[in-house]
Amino acid sequence: MKPLLAAMLFLSIAVSIRADELAKKSTTPTAGFRQPDAKAQPDLFIWTDTCNVYVLRDGDSALLIDLGDGSVLSHLAEIGVKRVEWVLFTHHHREQCQGIERLDRKVMKVAAPKAEEALFEKPTEFRKWFPTLADTYSVYGASYARPPRKPILIDQPLESGKSFAWRGWEIECLDTPGHSPGSMTYLIRRGGKATAFTGGVIHDGAKMTIWFDTEWDYGFGKGIDTLIKSVESLIEQKLDLVLPSHGPAILNPQSQFQTYREKLAAFRQSYVRGYPVFDSKPEERDSLSKPTAVPLISQVTPHLYKLSHKTQGKNFAIIISDSGRGLILDAGLFPKAMLEEIIVGLRTHMGLKQIDAFWISHMHGDHFLLGPELKEKYGAKAWTLDRIADKCEFPRRYDYASLVSAYGDGFDGMKIDKPFRDGESIEWEGYKIQVDWMPGQTEFGCCLWL
Repeated sequence: MKPLLAAMLFLSIAVSIRADELAKKSTTPTAGFRQPDAKAQPDLFIWTDTCNVYVLRDGDSALLIDLGDGSVLSHLAEIGVKRVEWVLFTHHHREQCQGIERLDRKVMKVAAPKAEEALFEKPTEFRKWFPTLADTYSVYGASYARPPRKPILIDQPLESGKSFAWRGWEIECLDTPGHSPGSMTYLIRRGGKATAFTGGVIHDGAKMTIWFDTEWDYGFGKGIDTLIKSVESLIEQKLDLVLPSHGPAILNPQSQFQTYREKLAAFRQSYVRGYPVFDSKPEERDSLSKPTAVPLISQVTPHLYKLSHKTQGKNFAIIISDSGRGLILDAGLFPKAMLEEIIVGLRTHMGLKQIDAFWISHMHGDHFLLGPELKEKYGAKAWTLDRIADKCEFPRRYDYASLVSAYGDGFDGMKIDKPFRDGESIEWEGYKIQVDWMPGQTEFGCCLWL
């Protein structure tokens, strides 16, 4: 009997040890989960897919900060979590929330920044199939919002300066826009340490997560200025650990934020328009051309004419050869009646007999809105650089600022009669005209040399 009892005792102990090992495995992170500070914060975990998803654990319940593609939900049992009670989104970008359909919304609730509530709940009002210049969160039609593909109902909109309470955690909410229009940072303070979930504000290495999400206007730096203010507000929090949406945890946030702020300020100096666009008086904007007998038309050289300084924002110039043939350089942002008045005046006073072609300097619609009128009424051919042509012909294939289709007048593209190669030249009325690709204001621009 003694050997039998010994064997049974051994088996019992072995089973007990194995059960204990399995229990430990159920609450120990696997390769999929990481812990940024396991000693100080044993209930804080990171899961990474389309973004970093942060898990706050309390017993077998959890709160998630961002959701990513939702794959974390299939692995929570590995850290002993049976149910998710809340998901807090830092911002609306699709990579943060594309797994939303995997949530059981009957038991799992969602909170997000109040400033972005509409971006979650009414996404089609912001990322439009047919954009226009005045769309919210767009640069002349090119949206810098990246909302979910379907509406996400927000159970609790979160406001800056207030706290979100969950199972003994007090999560402070701080507006930190810049990476997105209304993104929010969540702060937790325990054991004398401050941890911040910062969304896309910063990437480890004192870098931007991505530049394009912060380009909010046409070279005036609104997005950068907003991001700098958010960085400054985070510096004031004296953080010990920063957990961003992308990349590794930031273990030295104070020094990185200081460096980041300096980098952004230096970048701003290079990016923001370096001249006073709206400060000069109308008569100071053009000191070279002279008035002519044609209203609103000034003369630059014996053969080159342009709109006068009284027409800021409108685009039109023309070369008239000795034989009376015309080559128009851009035409847009003024009425057809004004175009007709100008052409009648040029015929009467400057000897214009016919318009051979009109040249499109770059892809922005305001430079060829009058293209169809010039083609149909005056028989002009449309010329531009080959890499610009398809942006003029098929603008809805692209997601760029100031496409002609965004101007809202039904102009959805126009045939280019002659697309020029980069460096190509032609003879026209005694002029040798060379065309060169000239990016800058846009990638799709060109220069005409005479």
